[in-house]
Amino acid sequence: MGTELKKSAPAFLTLFASALIIALLGRIGSKVLDVTGALGYNYRAATAPYLTDGLTTLDKLPFTMTGGTLVGFIFAGGLALCLATATVLLFAHLYPQKGQGGIGAALVWGFASAIVAFVCLFIIVLGLYSEVLLSQMTKGGGGSLGLTLGMLVLAVGTLTAAASLVLRGALVKGAESSRPTFVWVIATLAVCGAAVCALVCICFSAINANPASPAAIAGSLGAACICNLVMAFAGVRLGK
Repeated sequence: MGTELKKSAPAFLTLFASALIIALLGRIGSKVLDVTGALGYNYRAATAPYLTDGLTTLDKLPFTMTGGTLVGFIFAGGLALCLATATVLLFAHLYPQKGQGGIGAALVWGFASAIVAFVCLFIIVLGLYSEVLLSQMTKGGGGSLGLTLGMLVLAVGTLTAAASLVLRGALVKGAESSRPTFVWVIATLAVCGAAVCALVCICFSAINANPASPAAIAGSLGAACICNLVMAFAGVRLGK
């Protein structure tokens, strides 16, 4: 695995560094817009968490958004999704042959991608709210915010690794099969995508509960991690 990581390290590190630079530029840009008065803030959005104590953290977010914060969230979410997608595509590109790109390498780069994605999210989103506002928004989490973030990193990391291995496996299978490659890619996407959609619904329900239950969050995200690992091993087998 060490050889595989050395081979792919320059490409992945370049990708991660690019994402961090873009996030920092976005944070600087939002600060400049704030200082120059180009971003507007309204009183209702700034005080909404104080008026919505009965809502969950995720339900409070729409009440706190102005035009500027909405654009910031779209930018941050888009950057994180682009990073995850680029990680999957880059992995499949760097390990196109049988016997390459094992589950160890996929997990390393999957977790690295997840960590960088969350760092980028924090860089951008934390610049959109004050500390008081963030405290009010998250106080309904029942002390489970740290657990949720940690489990989300695990879930996203294993999901990225699974997607990388499944895509690589489908491409390898397509190159050897009489069926077109796109058939293998679409088929694996449909099967794995359906499983991921179901898991997202379960995890969202647990995270968005009020009050949030640490046991439910850990259980749902833990189940997601296990399912992701099952898909990862299936991708390895598909590519053999």
